[in-house]
Amino acid sequence: MVGFMVPSTHQNYDLIWENTETIFRLIKNFLHPNNQGKHTEHILKFFNVFVQKYVVRNVREKNIQKKLNKKKEDEENEESEEEDIYQDNDFSTHE
Repeated sequence: MVGFMVPSTHQNYDLIWENTETIFRLIKNFLHPNNQGKHTEHILKFFNVFVQKYVVRNVREKNIQKKLNKKKEDEENEESEEEDIYQDNDFSTHE
């Protein structure tokens, strides 16, 4: 789960980690081997769904970011090509 958390550059990084740590602290004792019961299965299901949803979200956000980066790169290449065309056709000289 830790490997899929938002990067430290994310604006809500600290808040997300604080809330995640709080959840772990709250349920830590319930997951201890000496304290197993009916609640253990529910907690494990919660974490299973949580991780699955987070992984899906993470993949989706990475794909969106890749598309945005590609679009930006394409726009920069297009601008560069336009500059090259302008330079190749030196319009500033009059014959």
